[in-house]
Amino acid sequence: MMSSWKYAAAAASLALMAGPAIAQDWPSRPVTLVVPYPAGGNTDTLARLVAAPLSDALGQPVIVENMPGAAGTIGSVHASQAEADGYTILFGTSSTMAGVRDLHGETPPYAPDDFSGVTMLALVPLVLTVSNSFEVSNIQELLDYARNHPGELNYGSDGVGGLTHLAGEVFQERAGIEMQHIPYQGTAPMMTDILSGAIDLAFAGALAPIQYMNDGQLKIVAVGTSERISALPDVPTLQEAGVEGYDVGSWFGIVAPAGTDAAILDRLSTEIAAIIAQPEVSERIAGFGFEPMTTTPAELDARIRDDFQVWDTALREAGLL
Repeated sequence: MMSSWKYAAAAASLALMAGPAIAQDWPSRPVTLVVPYPAGGNTDTLARLVAAPLSDALGQPVIVENMPGAAGTIGSVHASQAEADGYTILFGTSSTMAGVRDLHGETPPYAPDDFSGVTMLALVPLVLTVSNSFEVSNIQELLDYARNHPGELNYGSDGVGGLTHLAGEVFQERAGIEMQHIPYQGTAPMMTDILSGAIDLAFAGALAPIQYMNDGQLKIVAVGTSERISALPDVPTLQEAGVEGYDVGSWFGIVAPAGTDAAILDRLSTEIAAIIAQPEVSERIAGFGFEPMTTTPAELDARIRDDFQVWDTALREAGLL
């Protein structure tokens, strides 16, 4: 008779052999891409923009399943509990991955560790906008003024605990300045007040501010990403201005349940990167005001961990956790 430890060893050996075989046969049936937001929005459009050519590349349908609700939580929880077999993947965002504590506090229904990264799809850069009534012309002048007049400036956000609030809190902490926070109920009223001069500055997604800047209605003095963006090649990053380590922006990407075979993650990442590189796809993405960007699975894992730490620290310093 075979002893129990021999049974265990044999089972482990079979499992190790099964992994590569499963990955080699994958996909043998349709793959579900869970989008935790309603159909018709930019996130859904981006997901479908990738899903159709990905179906062709994999030789199996990639079915987009919209599971909206609770700011992306319902679909994210569903995907986190799916089998790690490569047949369920999730359209993830910086908010649903790194910002999960912002959404749910200390006891979220899932954690970033419940997922393995596949690839980023696009970066949504934040820009630092300044009212025309605030007489500075560049980021260095703004920093000098803020450091010499602590607490005098104010900045708007689209809501307490949101990304633009986070961006402002991290900016204060890393630039060594102090500003008053003025939260709004959404981006539109915030932009209205910066255009009118009711607030001094604000972080916002790049698309609308660029249009206002081109019309001479406001100034953009810096971008929040670690590298300059194609739409504003002459506008420096905050890191270039000496705000060490500043890299705050929203992103979209694909993740899979934790434990998904590395060969499947690599295959998905490679195929999606080729799709994003196609001019007709990258141009559509740029038209949304996004920066097309892909990563390896390991790079996305690292980005999620880093962003989670940044969000967590900023939320605690702001007294929101």
